[in-house]
Amino acid sequence: MVLKIFEEPRCLIDTSDEGGLQAVQEYIEELKSLDKPLVIIAIAGLYRTGKSYLMNRLAGKTEGKGAVITPHVCDVMGVHSSV
Repeated sequence: MVLKIFEEPRCLIDTSDEGGLQAVQEYIEELKSLDKPLVIIAIAGLYRTGKSYLMNRLAGKTEGKGAVITPHVCDVMGVHSSV
């Protein structure tokens, strides 16, 4: 069974109506239902500084073609961020 949270990239941290950061409780509850260990990795950086390369290396991919991990862009505090 694949949980809904793993079907596509999700922003676990979002902006509140007041402009601060907050966890998205729906996704947190789904994560709490897991019965196996889970590692969440966050990588931030400037454009073209190796974020995708690092994620591919962590995923065990060593070739540059056909990236395993596709960035998902979301808006965090008015800044477009890739997750």
